[in-house]
Amino acid sequence: MGNLCTNIRNESKRYLFKIYTGHEDKLLRITDPIQVKEPLKILNEFNSYINCLIKMKTYLITGENNRIIKVFDCSDDYKLIQTLIEHKGAVNCIKYSDPHIYTGSSDNSIKIWLFSGKLNLVKTIQLTHSVDCMLISFGRVFIGCYLTNIFVYNTTDELSKYKILEKHNDSVNCITEWNKYIISGSDDKSLVLWDLINLEYYTRLYIHSNSIISLLVLSDKIFISGDKNGVINVWNSDIVSIYSILAHNDSVNCLSFENNLIISASSDKRIKFWDSTNGFILAKEIFIKSDAILCLATAKDEFN
Repeated sequence: MGNLCTNIRNESKRYLFKIYTGHEDKLLRITDPIQVKEPLKILNEFNSYINCLIKMKTYLITGENNRIIKVFDCSDDYKLIQTLIEHKGAVNCIKYSDPHIYTGSSDNSIKIWLFSGKLNLVKTIQLTHSVDCMLISFGRVFIGCYLTNIFVYNTTDELSKYKILEKHNDSVNCITEWNKYIISGSDDKSLVLWDLINLEYYTRLYIHSNSIISLLVLSDKIFISGDKNGVINVWNSDIVSIYSILAHNDSVNCLSFENNLIISASSDKRIKFWDSTNGFILAKEIFIKSDAILCLATAKDEFN
């Protein structure tokens, strides 16, 4: 009995974090993976669906399809403390690179902010294409959009264009950095790897049968890709898929990682937890009574 209680306590410790999900029903839900019958909190201060969000210490920052950015204070019962209407189109992505926050939009712009409890706009960079996904690495901003190319800009000199990466045949949906590579996923069903330093094409991977929507770096030996059919592929350091899992019944829109658990969220309204220490088996599943889950963040700090 003692061992059983210890195992239950140890298992519970794996889920000592909160999950923040943005949905098509214009609500943001905060869920405790242990107590899942009802959300801990539902934020309804939105007029459109939530495309993206990030957790910054005791703050939550969201981007909406109706061009609005909002800031919530998690330490004050998730009080809405700032509403910004600076973009002219949907806010598609939010990224943090110390000391700045970058927001990308379908209005063909990136806005750069300083954050100290509230967002303060530093500059707006007008581009010639939308910003659908974004990565900031080594003083460069990588931008993917419907134009099939990845546009690379220097973060200095007003975000001057540095290079265009041309290999995809359809919209680029996600970009990440892994080991010595940049990885991009596209509606053309392929993953493309680029050399991180010189940005030369390295290889192309075809294993997904539908658009690749999400990417997650697990370690310097493992990365994960999710597609529109609900399939997750786990890739090793030899860039070989070692697991292919039908994880969801709809698009895998977001992936995260906490306490050796891979967390996937989908348009099928489910959040699933996969044990990365035990053959990537399903460890837990949560059904959210809502519309499709579009974005997700996890956090385990004091006010999460």
